[in-house]
Amino acid sequence: MRKVNFYKKLIERIKSVVRAVRVPKSFSKKNNNVFSNEKHIIMSVLMQLEKKHYRDMPAFLKLLQREIGLKRIPCFSTINKFILRIRQSWLEQLIARIVKSEQTCLVAIDGTGFSLNFRSPYFSKVAGEINRFMQCVASADVKRKMISAVRIRRKQRNENIAVNYLMKQSAKQLKIDYFLADKLYDSEKNHERAKRYKSKFIAPLKKKTKQYHRIKGKHRKQLFKSFPRKIYNQRAIIENIFSVIKRRYGHIVYSRKFKAQKNELLFRIIAYNIERVVNYFEFSVLLYTEPF
Repeated sequence: MRKVNFYKKLIERIKSVVRAVRVPKSFSKKNNNVFSNEKHIIMSVLMQLEKKHYRDMPAFLKLLQREIGLKRIPCFSTINKFILRIRQSWLEQLIARIVKSEQTCLVAIDGTGFSLNFRSPYFSKVAGEINRFMQCVASADVKRKMISAVRIRRKQRNENIAVNYLMKQSAKQLKIDYFLADKLYDSEKNHERAKRYKSKFIAPLKKKTKQYHRIKGKHRKQLFKSFPRKIYNQRAIIENIFSVIKRRYGHIVYSRKFKAQKNELLFRIIAYNIERVVNYFEFSVLLYTEPF
């Protein structure tokens, strides 16, 4: 387990972000809820951070009861019900608020999948495996290695559908010089979309050809003439981010209902971004205070 100081800084950071987004104190003004939405969000983020299940949380929360401000320890079912009730838009606003910055940056776009198969290896061998997963298409700030926006779907679909949404949400919080993507996203429409947000789109051509006249699109022809390989190579960082999230927080989604599965993944991304901010802030402070 980490030091208590880390959890204190983490909880303070979550509280400040929740209050900045103005998440309501409770779902209803009439009900006198014992646990506010702010405390529920803190508990859900800690659950993803510590890679714990619902039933393990009450024992863990006893250690941080004073830091969170809990009058009593909640039952595991209260956290489960909260994840079913909370709005997805609130969680997306929290992600956007954490990433917000005024510095220019590069944003990479890519997709990955999270497994929905929570069977044991033995039972999977006897009864057969179920190849189900959640499709997650995300955009990430390459320099700070933080996810800026995400689009989650239950079934596999063309990832280009999510590009317009990811560009729009990322441009609201960041000043973007370039959008980076792989061959799958090669399209003249994506270049035009990036131009709306005063940035450029870099993606290699799907089909390599030496015949210039066969390439369609003004921006695609420009990339064919001079492709910025050094800038594009930074796109691989988003694959590293996906790898860290799966190794650190797990690659399996344990919720059963679609809404809970979406919210569980969003809390996982919030936990990653918050931990990244706290560690990055501590590292920058150490560099600043270190004597020359």
